[in-house]
Formats: sequence, structure tokens, C-alpha cells
Amino acid sequence: GSGSNGGGAAARSTVARGSGSVAGDSGADVYQVLDFFSAVPVHDAPLLDSPLARFKRWVTAHKLKDCLLLVLVGILSAGLCLFVSYCADHLALQRTTLLHHLRGQQSGRFQADFVVWVLGSVLFSFLSALAISLISKNAQGSGVPEIKTMLSGVLMHRFLSLRTLVAKVLSLVFGLAAGLQIGREGPFMHITCIIANLMTQYVRPFKSELHHDSISRKIPQQKLQILAAACAAGVSNTFWAPISGVIFSIEVTATYFMTRVLLLAFLAAVSGSVFIRLQDSISSNHLSSYFLYLDSFAHSSNQINYALYELPLFAVFGIVCGLVSAALVRCTSIALRLRNRWFRRRPFTYVLLIATLTGLLTYPFDFLQLYEMEAINMLTTNERLPDNPWYGYDTGTTTSSNSSSSAAGGCGGECGPPHNLFARLTLFTLSKFALMVPAVTLPIAAGAFAPSFSIGAGLGRLVGELLREALHTHS
Repeated sequence: GSGSNGGGAAARSTVARGSGSVAGDSGADVYQVLDFFSAVPVHDAPLLDSPLARFKRWVTAHKLKDCLLLVLVGILSAGLCLFVSYCADHLALQRTTLLHHLRGQQSGRFQADFVVWVLGSVLFSFLSALAISLISKNAQGSGVPEIKTMLSGVLMHRFLSLRTLVAKVLSLVFGLAAGLQIGREGPFMHITCIIANLMTQYVRPFKSELHHDSISRKIPQQKLQILAAACAAGVSNTFWAPISGVIFSIEVTATYFMTRVLLLAFLAAVSGSVFIRLQDSISSNHLSSYFLYLDSFAHSSNQINYALYELPLFAVFGIVCGLVSAALVRCTSIALRLRNRWFRRRPFTYVLLIATLTGLLTYPFDFLQLYEMEAINMLTTNERLPDNPWYGYDTGTTTSSNSSSSAAGGCGGECGPPHNLFARLTLFTLSKFALMVPAVTLPIAAGAFAPSFSIGAGLGRLVGELLREALHTHS
């Protein structure tokens, strides 16, 4: 290359690939062009030609640093979500075991076991609210609205801090153990985003340009992509479903979604799911029951599991579910306004009131004491359900590690009249609806997706049983 010395302009030259000759004026800065965006002095060429330097350039060019970050985020978030589910399940199992032990030791129905069950709901709910109040109030709720706000580029102070992570985990554990009708999908998304944010702040290879600017209060675009992909990992860790988790996270959190983030989201989601699968294969406790919605419907390659005349019924049922969803949103909005009017300065009173009502309503009915995923596993089966609405489901012999088989095990030849089953399913659906509305307005870590899924499962099973009975009577 050649250059001129006029006007103080520095001479620049380019090193041709495969040749070591460089032409240029004396005193000029000589550069070797590496790519479209950067240039380095030619005297560093021996270092740049080293295998380590070439590997660093290749990693930077292909954005493998982001890929490695999201793999670690998926694995760490999956492990933490497993920890949350295991702790909550263990506390709830001890509570249920004590309940059935007391129930077997006494002749009366509403005695010591009733007191233990209600006090357990009150105690765990109080601890859940206390964790939020003492550690970080940014951890209350599901976290999904705040995540959507941050993905639009607005920085929310301390929402992704370590204190918020600790408060979110503790509050979610105690809230699930209390038997409140809350979900874990929104909190898991929040937890995963916090992990991604902490890694970009404190893990040295991922710091630098990914940390937000505290002066302009804006988040770099690359970090927004990392947070969006982390949301997909949170959904996947909830349901153990990477593909649907990615699609659902896009629907929930993003108003627009870049195609590059889609691949990163799949990578984070699959990493978490693979980690859970490996843990489930080497663990004595089958952890998949925490995450999977299982069904036992018979499938075959040459069999259609529905008739054509059922399609209009599915369409009508979809409209009914939409109306129920609208009613759920409306009732939740009313409950939130009432809470702000009457309990704004007394949040713990509100928590204790809802926890007491939850304990009173769930005590007589064992099927209301199930986790949301256990309840859905019980409903999505082709076997008959027990018809007795009082103690019809034997939780004394079931834990969450085997609930997907025993909870859906039918009535064992003791099925009563069909109207008992219809009453049971109606009671289940209405109770879930009534308990979910105030529960999601509590000042604790709580999601709303899983309880709404259980409401839909109960309503769908009720409609299916009604159609089966009608067709059976007609035939």
C-alpha cells in the first residue's frame, strides 16, 4: 500500500494474505486488517497468528461467548428450580404425612388433624410473606410484567439483584408448601433472568460490555438478548418442554423477537432440560414429577383419538374457556383493588386471612391438596376417577415422586354413580377458581399460569365425562 505525508495524515497499508511484505512510508502506522471492524498493529502479527489468538477471534466472531453463557444459565437455573421444587415438596409431604397420621389415630374427622392442616397453611404463608418483607420486596408477584418492561430496554433498579433472588426462592418454597393456589412458571422465569444478570456482572469472561450503563439507565442490546433467552430457559425448566417453552416465552415476554435470540433461547432451554433429564436418571427420587405434565391416553399410528363430530364441540369449548379466562382476569382485578383498599397497610393480615381460608377449604378434599402438576396428571388420564368427593383420593400413600401413577389410578372398581364424579369435578374447578383469585394477589412470589391450567384441566375433564356419559346412555 502507499500513503502521503501531507496534512499530518498517517499512512496506512494492508498486509496481503499469504505475503509478509508491507510497503509504506517511514514513520507511518502500519496496520493489518483482521476484519471489517478492527485493525491492530502489524508488529503484533506473531501473537495474532498463535492458535490461542485465532481461537479467541473465532469465538468472538461466532458469538460463542453468549452460547456458553446461556448453557451455564440453563444448567444453573435448572438446578435451582429443582432445589425449589424439592424443598417445597418435602415440606408439603411432611405436612401431609402428619395430617394422615393424626387422621388415622383419632375417631373424629375435624380434630387435631384439622388444626395442624390450617396452622400449616398459615405458618408457611406467613414465612413466604416475611421473606419478601425482610429481604427484597422486588421479589413479590410472578415477575413477568417487570421482565417485559426490562426487555423493552428500561432498567429497573435491584429487580435482578442477589437479594431479590434469595427472597424469590424462599418465598416460592414456603408459598408452595402452604398449599396456596399459585404457580411457579413466572417465578422461575424471574429466577433465570436474575442468574443471567448476575453472571454478566460478576463472572469475568461475561462482564465488560454486557453490564448496563447506570448513568443512562439503559440496557445494552446484547444483554437484552441474553435476558430474553433466559426467559425461555425458565419456562422450559418449569414444564421440561424446550420447544413449547421457547414459544411460550416469546408470547409472554416479547412484543418483537429477533431471530438470533430464538437460537440462543433454544440453546438455554435444551441445556436446562438435558440437565434435569440427567439428574432424573441418576437420582433415586424421580424428579420429573416436578416438571412434566403426563397423560396416559392410548396412541397408535392408525388410530384417530377424536371423531369428526367432536370438532364443533371443541370449538364451543374453546369459546367457553375464553369466557372463563376473561372472568378470571376480571375477578383478579377486583380482588386486587379490594386488597389495596382494605389491606394496603396490613399486608400480613391479608396473607393470614387468605391462608386460613385456603386451609379451611382444602382440608376436607384431598384432591385440593395436590400440587398443580399432580392435579393435572390426575385429570389427564383415560382411567376413571374416584367418585367420592370426601377423601376420595388417598394422599396418604402418594408422594409427588409417584403421584403421576397413583393419583391417576382410577377408583379401583369402587366407582359410584356418575353424578358423584360430576359433582367432584365441578367442585374441583370452582374451588381452584375461587382459591386462585386471592392467592395471586398476595405479596409473595406467585405465578398464575399453572393454577389456570388446572382450572382448564378440570373443566375439560368435566365436559369429557359428560360427553362420555351422554354417548354411553345414547348407545
